[in-house]
Amino acid sequence: MSVWLLYLFSILDKISNIMTIASIILFILFVIFFICFFTADPEISYESGTGKCKKDRSFNDLSFKLSCRFVGAAIILGVLVCLIPSKQDAMLIYILPKIVNNPQMQNLSPKLLQAINDTLDSYDQYIKHKLDDHIKK
Repeated sequence: MSVWLLYLFSILDKISNIMTIASIILFILFVIFFICFFTADPEISYESGTGKCKKDRSFNDLSFKLSCRFVGAAIILGVLVCLIPSKQDAMLIYILPKIVNNPQMQNLSPKLLQAINDTLDSYDQYIKHKLDDHIKK
């Protein structure tokens, strides 16, 4: 396993957290600009050449466009957050096929596998017993 791959595995949770925070910030900005879109009064200006009043809705249009962009970016970041695996998942994805496809692991005797299974079961019972004792205290 290369050094860069180990580094990537170590920072996956941090990347996910940063993207979650960014998507929350983008959603908040979307709400702010969306509120501005509905609450801002259009400026009324007088056109000197025609003698008519004109409503300037450029701020409303800008806030609507920005809010659409923010919600789009928040959706994209949200999808990426869902797709990034945790450190443990990434390590399992990388290591488990190497263990399963290893010819030495496939040639283990059934007695050895049974002994490992029994040992793991005894550890499991020991941990459950300790947890029960800790909960009762």
